[in-house]
Amino acid sequence: MKYRHFLSLSGGEKQITLLARALSQKAPVILLDEHTNHLDIGYQYQIMNILKRQRLTILCCVHDLNIAAAYCDRIILMKNKKVFDVGSPKEMLTRGNIKELFDIETHTIENEKTGRLNIIFKPEE
Repeated sequence: MKYRHFLSLSGGEKQITLLARALSQKAPVILLDEHTNHLDIGYQYQIMNILKRQRLTILCCVHDLNIAAAYCDRIILMKNKKVFDVGSPKEMLTRGNIKELFDIETHTIENEKTGRLNIIFKPEE
């Protein structure tokens, strides 16, 4: 990747390159909008692992609830362009909140290795 032109990189490689540039600027806060969107699962978790190790404030928009549950310390839920609720992943990613916001039934379990939530979606039968 070091000697390749930016336009020749994959989506994940571009995201990592842009993330490296943002981190090299040593800003105390980084804002990210859908930074894992359109990436394969390996790149999604690689990017989130890199971000989690940083000692700075990161405000990001994430639609993948399992990634939010695994990596976010605080979650702001939005509905109709307004703040619906704010709290920890365990407080926010409840069956009731997910049903209210996304109209889908879920079941949550705690990952025994990480202590974080895993959300299981129950599509209509």
